[in-house]
Parts: sequence; C-alpha cells; structure tokens
Amino acid sequence: MKLEFIKANPNVCLTIIENDGFEAQTCDHPYKSVIIRGKIEIVDNKEEMDNAIRKMIDQLEKKDKDKEYSKLNATNKFYNDLKILKVVVKEITGKQKIKI
Repeated sequence: MKLEFIKANPNVCLTIIENDGFEAQTCDHPYKSVIIRGKIEIVDNKEEMDNAIRKMIDQLEKKDKDKEYSKLNATNKFYNDLKILKVVVKEITGKQKIKI
C-alpha cells in the first residue's frame, strides 16, 4: 500500500532535528534543524540497488560483510522482493538557535 501511495504522490518533506534540550530557568531551547524537500523514487536498477545495499552493509555490519555481500547475487527471496527508495533532493533549508 505504501508503494502505491508513493507512486500516486512522490513528494516528500523530511525534518532532522538536533535537540539540545530545554534549559531550566531560562525559557530557552537550543536546537539545529534541517528540512529536506524532494521526491521519492523507487529504485529499479539492479546495479543501483546493489550499491545502496552495499552502503548499508558497510555502515551496519561489523563482522562478516563478505557474507552479506554474497547474498546480493544469490537467488534469495529477501533480496528479490526488496524495494529500495531514494529521495531526490530539490531543496534543503536549515536553522539553529544557539546558547547565548
């Protein structure tokens, strides 16, 4: 269902916030935020999908990366059914409120 929604409306807005917490007695709240606007695309190119999976394995797998890499070309139902989504960024804005 989610993929059908994305196909019908691929527009996306992502917000990333670094919250430094409320400061007692000051009514202040330091933070940094980034807002990303763009479109979500479903990746259907095998090479691009493999590249994305390799990047995730590199970041997440600490011990046996080669074992996970070998699954990329295997007839593995998980990898055959996997969908990779990417955000094509159109605009990035940010702001921050710093301690004074």
